[in-house]
Amino acid sequence: MKAVIMAGGESTRLKPLTCNQPKPMVPIADRPVMEYIVELLARHGFNEIIVTLFYLPDAIREHFGDGSRFGVKMRYFVEDFPLGTAGSVRNARRHLDQPFLVISGDTLTDIDLTKMVDFHRQKKALATLALTRVDNPAQYGIVMTDDEGRVTRFLEKPGWAETFSDLANTGTYIFEPEIFDLFEDKQVFDFSKDLFPLLLAKDKPMYARLCPEYWCDIGSVQQYRQANIDVLNGIPDVRIGAAEINNGVFLGENVTIASGVNLEAPCFIGANTQLKKGAHVGAGTVVGRGAILHEGASIKRSVLWNNVYIGKKTELRGAIVCNHVIMRSNNLVLEGAVIGDDCILEPYSHVRADVRIWPEKSIEAKSTVSSNMVWGTRLSKLVFGMRGIYGVVNLEITPEYLAKVGAAYGTLIGSDKHVAVSCDTTKASKMFKRAFISGILSTGANVYDLGTATSGITRYSTRLMRAAGGVQIRQSPEDDTALLVEFFDKRGLSIHSNTRQRIENIFAREAFARSDAEGVGETIFLSNVIAQYMEGVIRTTDFQLIHDAELKVALYYDVTNYTSFLPILLKRMGCEIVLPEGLSEGCRVKTLDDVTAGVAVLQEMAGDGKIHMGILMDQNADRLILVDEQGKVISEDQMMTLISFLLLKFTSKRAVPVSVAAPRVIEELAHEYDGLVLKAQELSSGLIVTEVTENQVFFEDDQMPEFQIMCDAIVSVVKIIELMARDNLSLSELVATMPNFYIDRKEVHCPADEKARVMRMLIKECQDDQLELTEGIKVLHDEGWSLVLPDDEEPIFTIYTEASSLEKANEITQKFVARINALRCLDGKVQLGGLG
Repeated sequence: MKAVIMAGGESTRLKPLTCNQPKPMVPIADRPVMEYIVELLARHGFNEIIVTLFYLPDAIREHFGDGSRFGVKMRYFVEDFPLGTAGSVRNARRHLDQPFLVISGDTLTDIDLTKMVDFHRQKKALATLALTRVDNPAQYGIVMTDDEGRVTRFLEKPGWAETFSDLANTGTYIFEPEIFDLFEDKQVFDFSKDLFPLLLAKDKPMYARLCPEYWCDIGSVQQYRQANIDVLNGIPDVRIGAAEINNGVFLGENVTIASGVNLEAPCFIGANTQLKKGAHVGAGTVVGRGAILHEGASIKRSVLWNNVYIGKKTELRGAIVCNHVIMRSNNLVLEGAVIGDDCILEPYSHVRADVRIWPEKSIEAKSTVSSNMVWGTRLSKLVFGMRGIYGVVNLEITPEYLAKVGAAYGTLIGSDKHVAVSCDTTKASKMFKRAFISGILSTGANVYDLGTATSGITRYSTRLMRAAGGVQIRQSPEDDTALLVEFFDKRGLSIHSNTRQRIENIFAREAFARSDAEGVGETIFLSNVIAQYMEGVIRTTDFQLIHDAELKVALYYDVTNYTSFLPILLKRMGCEIVLPEGLSEGCRVKTLDDVTAGVAVLQEMAGDGKIHMGILMDQNADRLILVDEQGKVISEDQMMTLISFLLLKFTSKRAVPVSVAAPRVIEELAHEYDGLVLKAQELSSGLIVTEVTENQVFFEDDQMPEFQIMCDAIVSVVKIIELMARDNLSLSELVATMPNFYIDRKEVHCPADEKARVMRMLIKECQDDQLELTEGIKVLHDEGWSLVLPDDEEPIFTIYTEASSLEKANEITQKFVARINALRCLDGKVQLGGLG
């Protein structure tokens, strides 16, 4: 007997689950629900299957093909317009000249089809219906039969007052081909609404059999989630496509489980999924293929589809998350919520119960979503942050995506010019570098391949090789599952916002320059970039002065990137290197925990009197932490002041790039030494110097550019060691020579769409004060200054205050925090009077 699977439905009730795929392709335990139907048919001997299609038909045809993978033969019939259930089946009439079975492709069931066939033949029926008992008949067609099973009454989706039975139609039927004589080709005709009432009216032999087996309609998101739970609990007799490693715990291939992961049965983890340290997967949870659950993520009673990224400490409770969704850290998604394909939830977002978010939406950080989001689209997929292009590996950033970015950048640079490209030591970064280089070469531009190098080395090499620009591709400093692509201009400076915009425009329009076969660019592999960089550092350093000081230095650094040259560089300068026990076997300096552990080690070594200073450096030489000989950590502001002093007093240019929130003592030092202060942008991972043109203050020859002292931890530490040797001072004594200052810093939340209004109102309130508006709002007052700085990427203001004491600085900062919160509530109605 042949079988017909009805698979044409769109199912608006299931949206957004069905926005990008037909309902039969919605996954149950990581397999399309229709797969379970195909396997059920094959198990009962239905080897020839006809599939009726309408909504997104290619998705089903591409997945199932000719059916050979499932041991059956499948052919497809696509409706030009909706014909109803019976009308769609009539499309295949020429193949249905014998009794045939009809079943829905979007239900989950293990009905005994063999007994259905036997019952049909025994009753010599024209039509046989499979029935099940339900608690709420109003959702289904209900049936009444006599003692022989003959249908005596049928009503589709009755009201409660019309309900006469709890026996519901399951959408599974067996028909004789004579039913096609009752309606015409291309006639809109439905089994429940048209055929069954007609058969009753004509007193045709229509029978129904109560099937005690499992059946679930999957007509709502609640039923969908319950169907997944039922499969995990083994209620329907279906095959789960993963190995059961423990009672009720199913794992696909190549699942990575870190220490401290908690798996509660029953649960399903799809192939190639990564569960990071401390992640929790609760009972009744399905996690699809290629997912990443970060440290401390907690998922309970939820269904995750494929390639989902769950950030640190994000919690899901009874939610459904579709394909390629990215949830950053500390999000909360509650019972019944549905997140559509390709959505992004920024940190600290809260999605309330039963909220549905349609595909490709971007939820701002610290937002609360309390109603459905249907309209609107996500921002452009190529969006530069303050430091570059950032995204989760193989979810937001893929090789083909980065090849297009390379083509956009190569188009901007121009053919026959050169770009210096490097990456860190991770496998992903090396892969993406190759993809990026391919894009550049396709435009006719050439590439200097620097191999693996830090951003500092890349900056220096870009300028040294006279390249038109430089790019470093590396693991994100905030997230080891994400990638960061950082761009530099020909001088090694971070590119200007205008340049970023031009790259974005080329990318969005796909206006790529394409060379012919002869014009493809060339890759030149450079093997001596680290040696050149070391020579550049040494040429600008008083080598003998450091050598004579005989300093003993403890290093705590990321050996994967620096073992080849950092100790060598310091040894060449005459420093004695002391490595903490076990460092030679490997060390990570990435997370806050890594940094905390490293600082504690250096403080212990200093406390034993074994070293003159301790140096902690992260994997890209962005972050530098110094510990003096007494075990005291040098603060970032102290470090900035120290390096500024060095630049202003001991370099010929006497110019220093500092953040807009730098202590005013630096400006006082600049005045004392007749120097120049250049404002730059500051991030947690380092200083961004961009578009410095004043009198070519940093660029006169091939020496190590002096701006690099501020944004390259390796150069910074060498210069501080040189300063210690020059003045014959210990690190603590050197820091003590700097004037005291007190800076307080706090963040306050403000949605992006309110920032401009709050800024305008705050400026109006402070109009009688002395203001600087070059970046943010800087208010000069008797105690010092306060800076209100809107973040370019996050929905926050950062408030800095420098005052005569830390207590006073904190007091003034709190006033600005309170005022910003008050202005947000005023909804544009300002009360003047200042902040005093």
